[in-house]
Amino acid sequence: MASNSRRVTARRNSLLLRLNGSEFPLVSFRRSARGKTDNQGCPVSVGGAPQGYSLPPPSLSTMKSPSRVVRSKTVFQGCLIRVDVDRVREPGGVEADREIIRHSGSVVLLPVFPGGKVLLVRQFRYAAQRALWELPAGRREPGETILQAARRELAEETGFRPARLKRLLSFYASPGFLDEKMHLFRATGLRNVGASPDEDERITTRLFSRRDLGSLISTGKILDGKTLVGLLCHLRDLH
Repeated sequence: MASNSRRVTARRNSLLLRLNGSEFPLVSFRRSARGKTDNQGCPVSVGGAPQGYSLPPPSLSTMKSPSRVVRSKTVFQGCLIRVDVDRVREPGGVEADREIIRHSGSVVLLPVFPGGKVLLVRQFRYAAQRALWELPAGRREPGETILQAARRELAEETGFRPARLKRLLSFYASPGFLDEKMHLFRATGLRNVGASPDEDERITTRLFSRRDLGSLISTGKILDGKTLVGLLCHLRDLH
């Protein structure tokens, strides 16, 4: 294999990212001991797998029906999010209180230039208490389609307008407590029209080569989830 090749491969009990001739485990697991549980009734795993996880997953036939909201209360309403506490009855008969952050959804842009270089933005993130390299992204405003939101966010944060936008995939950012759905687009045919970031944004931009991106990922310097998703898609497609 060439030294700069990248590949995601499946191996018994593992999923690996091959990057620059090295292997990086993405997922590693083993079956839990049959019938064995801890003092709280959770499966006890073997071989170093996380407690509370076992394979195979529950039958999908028990997960198809939607949950039913018994009652709901909004405990916070902000400019960007709303927080609800819902009493729900979920598939399989589980009834519980769920604290959910409501979000209008967002777009993530993968701006690709000739030669496969990608434009990343860097800005300070208060929640992380550090500046992060990220793909350009932002929330979908009321009344916008996701395509309109993608074009607007890319121009605002980077100053570029794309001739072509291709939707690659959609995913939930953190579905345990957040309903935000993110939509990833590849942007090509880019033309500089001048950036217009929000008043509270201080953004710098930089082009990264395929080799640079692989190095940033393998050394743990990309800490933003949506950016990891987008860049791994990009490196896979270039392979």
